[in-house]
Amino acid sequence: MSLMSPGRYLGELETPVPQPIARVRSLRDYAVPAAVILLLYAGYFKGNPLLSWVPVDLTFLGAALTLAGVLAVTFGGTIPRGTGPVLALWALFMPAAILHAPGSYGHQKAVYLFTLTLLSALGTLFLVRSAVRQELFVIVQVVLAAVLAGGALLSAHPQLAAEGTDRVFLAGSNTIASGNSAGLVVVACFIFALTGQRRRSLMFILGAAATAAMFATGSRGPVLAAAIALAAVAAFAPASGVSRAFRVAAIALVAFLAWYFVRGVSGGGAGRIASTLLAGSSQDTSTQTRLGLWREAWSVIPGHFWGIGWGGLNDLSALNGAGLLGQPGLAYPHDIFLEVTAEAGWIAGAAMIVYMWCALRRLRGLAASPYPAVLFGMAVFNLVNSAVSGDINSYRCMWASIAIAWVTVPNWRQMPTPGQRDARISEAIRLSRDDVVLDEGWCG
Repeated sequence: MSLMSPGRYLGELETPVPQPIARVRSLRDYAVPAAVILLLYAGYFKGNPLLSWVPVDLTFLGAALTLAGVLAVTFGGTIPRGTGPVLALWALFMPAAILHAPGSYGHQKAVYLFTLTLLSALGTLFLVRSAVRQELFVIVQVVLAAVLAGGALLSAHPQLAAEGTDRVFLAGSNTIASGNSAGLVVVACFIFALTGQRRRSLMFILGAAATAAMFATGSRGPVLAAAIALAAVAAFAPASGVSRAFRVAAIALVAFLAWYFVRGVSGGGAGRIASTLLAGSSQDTSTQTRLGLWREAWSVIPGHFWGIGWGGLNDLSALNGAGLLGQPGLAYPHDIFLEVTAEAGWIAGAAMIVYMWCALRRLRGLAASPYPAVLFGMAVFNLVNSAVSGDINSYRCMWASIAIAWVTVPNWRQMPTPGQRDARISEAIRLSRDDVVLDEGWCG
């Protein structure tokens, strides 16, 4: 039995490391992520007039399909990792619903939290566990988001917004949902361009087109979320086929070009965003209102360790149910961290932060190849959006993108990173000196 010399083994590292052959995608692999995505995003488009003929609510259809899949996996005897942290977090959310008597808004909020929102997190854990399905989970989301963003540009009529600017959005939806759709495409395309090995030019072009659509909606949350997500992937994701310095420089260049082309625009959605970038928030009613919401929610937290109950922030004013700042319709602070800590208490708020931190940290560690990197970027994008807009149930996609961290698997078809390569070289030399025979698939 002859030894394989270190020289021979080191030479083989110049070619891609042999890996297990990926299994063929089946129809079920497409259908299962699509059902989960229907639950997450149906609210973005189900109000469109083109879908008025659909006889069922698409959100509940997606929920029914997802629930059926989760039950099938459970009865099959498989409980995926990550289920414990999700259920433990929701257990901490429960006292706020039990110990406090909520109004109609609070009742509806609690019902959705413990049904659709919880199912959104469990759906990805139970049904999107393999590398194949995680890739399709990303692809289907990006394709759907691109269709919705394109629909906002091509088929929706600009509407005069409260600030007097013409902003585009998908008919039957709103500017925030359309902006989030475009922003998701921006994040995915630019991350693919930075970490992928093929079609980089095409990804940059699609990302630039989606950026134009995102600005046209005039929604500033998705712009901020996309910028932070891309910066996080560029600066903190492990080294891949592109150096970290190049990634940071590329994202900085994209940000500069976006600012350069937008700064001279005075009308439309892009003009609304440009005025915020150049003049700040001093003259912006929407931003000032949001800051007021945050201050009022923050003032509740110190005196209510156990929280004030789900929907409680809606009842702060003298007129019960009048909303935050005494304005009807302002039922939540547009910040999930303030909302959970004020309504569910300090323990639940702290637990949610720890849960999200652990998930993001795990995703970051796996983001050395394209699809895990996009999952990391999507999680950051959705989390930032939930911190500046909506309530705890508004961004089911955020809960799904955070929960999937516990079952995300590396993309084994990728080349090893330089650090991994050096470690494997050292290990090969050590093993050869110990007279261990190395086979062709050892590096897998």
